[in-house]
Amino acid sequence: MAISDEEVVKQLESVPQVEPPDMRGAVMQRVAAGFSRPGGLKAAPTRQRHVLVSLAWAAALVIVVAVAYVERNSLPWEHTEATMAPLPFDRWKVVTRIGVPQEGRLTVRRNGDQFAIQPFAFNGEPISVAWDQKKLDMSDVLSDTGGPEVVILHKKNGASGWAVIQLNIGGHEVLKTAISID
Repeated sequence: MAISDEEVVKQLESVPQVEPPDMRGAVMQRVAAGFSRPGGLKAAPTRQRHVLVSLAWAAALVIVVAVAYVERNSLPWEHTEATMAPLPFDRWKVVTRIGVPQEGRLTVRRNGDQFAIQPFAFNGEPISVAWDQKKLDMSDVLSDTGGPEVVILHKKNGASGWAVIQLNIGGHEVLKTAISID
């Protein structure tokens, strides 16, 4: 059974109050007895240790701040650069995926001004890729992709519109596709 807040308050208010014991006199006698000793309070050496420890911490803090300040001001911030690892081509956005049954397929991916051309032949014949060389340049060929070579193309400066990409299998044209390079 739950008890409400009001019931708890009523029960607490019904408890009679008790006067606290008077301890002030006993405490003051102990303090006065400590000052009357010839060496003063036993805490005097402890105070000296606290002061010394505090000074040591302050000195350490000053050293750390000074070293950090020197390090920060010695770095050539105006020449600092950051680099990011390039995004793997298989994570680029798919522009088109086109195929011809029993022949092969072609997947084109894009990342900015770069295009990854992934050809595939179903029958294992030799594959080649052709592209509009007025608008695209080859920048790389990736052969360790676990499949056929992937051709990386880069858009030429000033190129715009559409570019044609052609898949050739076994020496003959299998398919063509046009991609927007804008």
